[in-house]
Amino acid sequence: MELNCEDNMCPDAPIINPGSWVGRDMSKSDNWLTTWSPQAVAEISAATKTAKKFAPHFDKNEFHIPSTEFEIKSILDDLENGKGFSIIRGLSLSEMEPADCEALFWGLINHLGHPVSQNSKGECLGHVKDLGLDANNNKVRNYQTSAELFFHNDACDVLALMCLQPAKTGGHSRLASIPDLFNAMFKQDESLTRELFKPYTFDRRGEPGWPDEDQKPYYLLPIFNYYAGYLTTRLTPRSYIHSAQRFKGAPRLSKRMQMALDLMEEIVVRSEISFNFEMKEGDIQLVNNYCVFHSRTEYEDFQEPTQKRHLLRAWLSVSNSRILPPWFKSRWRSVVQGEIRGGIAPLIE
Repeated sequence: MELNCEDNMCPDAPIINPGSWVGRDMSKSDNWLTTWSPQAVAEISAATKTAKKFAPHFDKNEFHIPSTEFEIKSILDDLENGKGFSIIRGLSLSEMEPADCEALFWGLINHLGHPVSQNSKGECLGHVKDLGLDANNNKVRNYQTSAELFFHNDACDVLALMCLQPAKTGGHSRLASIPDLFNAMFKQDESLTRELFKPYTFDRRGEPGWPDEDQKPYYLLPIFNYYAGYLTTRLTPRSYIHSAQRFKGAPRLSKRMQMALDLMEEIVVRSEISFNFEMKEGDIQLVNNYCVFHSRTEYEDFQEPTQKRHLLRAWLSVSNSRILPPWFKSRWRSVVQGEIRGGIAPLIE
């Protein structure tokens, strides 16, 4: 399907959008950290014991947490209308078996939203750990390595992570405010910032498109999209943009488009735009992909297999997420708020 985003116009002034905050302020305190109430912890623990016999996949009605629903509703509202991310602490996993952890995470994410496929295998519950693969391989997705993951977002409404085991050193999470990133770029170089509203070419890394998409090994979307009053973004790791250039017929990456990426990379690491933190065992990280970029520092693992860094991951379609620009439709399957959208098409064998 042909991309039609002629209406994607750059705002003519700085914007005020959800997800706007100052990284320096975040670094100075932990006021951004949410803690599950004792009642929620007890309820989640009881639900896990009941539901684990159905693991790894079961309906949210089999994970009964009626009181916790009020806390989840507040979290979802903050994701879309507040700071655009949530780090929730208070769960202890030390006495749990791996299957129990999966049941707990699966139960919670189904109350948060609808899990969508995050790879060509159709997996909705993923594992983030170093598989010893080469990040420079065009068939490898970067989360399968211990290399640094620079700022990007994922092809879904909300990214969900739960930490089972932190790394020996490094592996810190990094978040960046996209509205403040845009405002800083616009102030410094308005002309280059406008380049990011043009379609960029992204490498699929061997994964298929959805039926309504063409089946080229790449797809096109602008990085910055301004629609219905919202700045909505799509950005893969930059290596995906460069590797897409190897395909015959792929639209070329101009010098000015590369300069715009350079400017974005220089500004996004500023302390007023982004901040770092360390996830601890049991922490759950939720990120609104449209208004907050996420990243991860390089890390070193322990040698013992059971002590290696390990996170559970889900991509969620959530009921209260924003309307998307119409040119997202083929890649996201739907742009309508509340409809199931996003994810990666499974390979049909």
